[in-house]
Amino acid sequence: MKKKKYFIPFVGAGLLFISTASFGAEEETFNSSLSVGAEINHLSLTNSKVEGVEIGFDSATVLAAKLDYRLLQNWTLRIGTGSFETDIEAGLDDRFEHYGSFKQKTYSLMLLYMTETSKRSPFKMFIGGGLSYHINDIDKESQSPAISDFFAKNRTISNIENSIGAHGTLGFKYMVSDHLLVGLSLSLSATDAKVDVTYPDSTVRESNLSLNAISVGTALEYQY
Repeated sequence: MKKKKYFIPFVGAGLLFISTASFGAEEETFNSSLSVGAEINHLSLTNSKVEGVEIGFDSATVLAAKLDYRLLQNWTLRIGTGSFETDIEAGLDDRFEHYGSFKQKTYSLMLLYMTETSKRSPFKMFIGGGLSYHINDIDKESQSPAISDFFAKNRTISNIENSIGAHGTLGFKYMVSDHLLVGLSLSLSATDAKVDVTYPDSTVRESNLSLNAISVGTALEYQY
């Protein structure tokens, strides 16, 4: 399954991270308990299939914000939010058409393990995971009348619900100055949203739309 394909390399990278981490009692370079940051991500959603309809998503740019609070020496709580909008293509009977746009706003809560690579290093690596809540919306206003008629005569997807999913990330931070940091991260998310599929005879079936995603992001942070 697609979820397993995404999470196998992620778990492997995490094991590599843990094996190379420094667990000694070293002097801390990152001595702040709180940091806030802005992040920009390039996100790709996996294709999905709902009641025989192929659903494809264009890649998207995600604008995000996050707050990191250090609980213990190596453990940090992260609260984050981000949003994006992208185009949808739907395929039925070997015919692919622009279906509309997909919008998502995400709130996440994660626990991160952080460690310096060496004593007094300006680098800090992290890996972690947690839960995410997704506010989903499909907008079909951009459909042409001909496309709307085509899907109405076959099947129409509507009424997407919000969803809860899993979220994971790994990456590093680099200290530019006492208060300014830059970072790079790889993130994965997995969630399924319920949608209504309406058939020409007005039969409505509830189905799941897979919204698994992978993203690469860069961040700018300020630590207090």
